[in-house]
Amino acid sequence: MMWRRTRRVPRPGMHCVIRGVATLEFMIAATLVLIPLVMAIFELAQLTVARHALEFTASEIARAQGAGDVDDPAAAPSETRLRLAAAVALSPLFPTFDAMTESDAGVARDRASAWPTPGYRVAVAQTSRADLFAVRVTDMTDAAYVDRMRSERIEILYCRETFFPPIDRMIVNLLWLSERDAFALACLARNRVPLRASATAVRAAFATMP
Repeated sequence: MMWRRTRRVPRPGMHCVIRGVATLEFMIAATLVLIPLVMAIFELAQLTVARHALEFTASEIARAQGAGDVDDPAAAPSETRLRLAAAVALSPLFPTFDAMTESDAGVARDRASAWPTPGYRVAVAQTSRADLFAVRVTDMTDAAYVDRMRSERIEILYCRETFFPPIDRMIVNLLWLSERDAFALACLARNRVPLRASATAVRAAFATMP
């Protein structure tokens, strides 16, 4: 008895069903893997940009803190001035645009000073809040040089907002395991990421004329 192999003829519409199943599998894979991966890349990228801006902010605050004579206590800038210096450095993080009338634009062109940008106004609003922005100044001056110079460590902390769920919750939950600082924990409680940067400010004593 001989067996004869026969070729199975696909039923009509079978190819459409196979293509539909492949499309469905790709959509499921994109939803579970690709889209969260792209969101994670975008979230980490914006946090990295904010971290670089914060490092520049720390250097600007240290420069403002280092201005003046070490023998003149009034020469040290106030905390408000330090926060305004931080707002200037952080303003590129807020590229917002407000409606500006033609008269306002004309006044801005006529003035010699720079027109305050919307991003700067947002940065001022954020750096003025004690729950979003903190400046810590630590005296590191050696006792042997206290009459000639003053060295201070400037540490700034900033609660940066997140934009891409659910990656933002994953980052916050991971940081909960390692953070111990009270300011950072308050940031995490508001679903924000605490960023840090530091710099050193040095104020020297200027020689006085006899």
